[in-house]
Amino acid sequence: MNLLTAYADSGFSSPRSQGYRLVMMNGAAISFTSKRHTTTDDSTAAAELTEMYHCACDVEGLRHLMSEVGLHQQLPTVIYQDNMAAIQIAMNRGALAKKTRAMSTRTLSVRNKVEDGKAIPIYLNTLDMVADIGTKALDAATFERHRDVMTGYMVVGMKDGKESLTMVMKTMMTYVKGNATCDGN
Repeated sequence: MNLLTAYADSGFSSPRSQGYRLVMMNGAAISFTSKRHTTTDDSTAAAELTEMYHCACDVEGLRHLMSEVGLHQQLPTVIYQDNMAAIQIAMNRGALAKKTRAMSTRTLSVRNKVEDGKAIPIYLNTLDMVADIGTKALDAATFERHRDVMTGYMVVGMKDGKESLTMVMKTMMTYVKGNATCDGN
C-alpha cells in the first residue's frame, strides 16, 4: 500500500531539547533525524510539539515526493506521539492558552497540516515509541527492538496492525465530525 507513518519524540532538557523524528514506509525507515532544537523549550509539551512540527514538515515533503512518482497518499499520515498534551494542542481548533501562545506559529502549522488531511497525531505508549532511540540512552533489549522495527526486521503483527488502523480511523472520524460541527455544517 506504500503508506507513510512517522514517529516524533523529544527529550526535554535545558537549554536545548534533543529531538528525533522518523518517517517509515512499508515498515522500514526512509528518513530520520536526531538533533538538538534550535529554540529553547519551556516544557515537555513544547519540546514534543516542536518535534511534531519538524516531523509534519518532513511528512509533507515526502507526501509531495510520493505524489510526483504516482504514489498519492489518500489518508493522512499518522505521526505517533507519546505526549497527550502536545496531541491535544495540535488537534485543538480553538484559541491558544496563555502558556501555548509562544508556540503559535508552529502550533498553527501542525494544526493546518491536520486540517488539510496531510497528518494526524496519534498517541503511542512511551514503551513502544521507536523515536526514543534518538533521544535517550536505552537498555540493550529496548534498543534492539526499536532498531529492528526501524529496519523492518520486526514487523507489527496483523492483529496489532488492524487494531492500530481501527484506532486511527476512529480518531480521524471523531476529528472530522468535530470539524463539521464547529464549522456549522
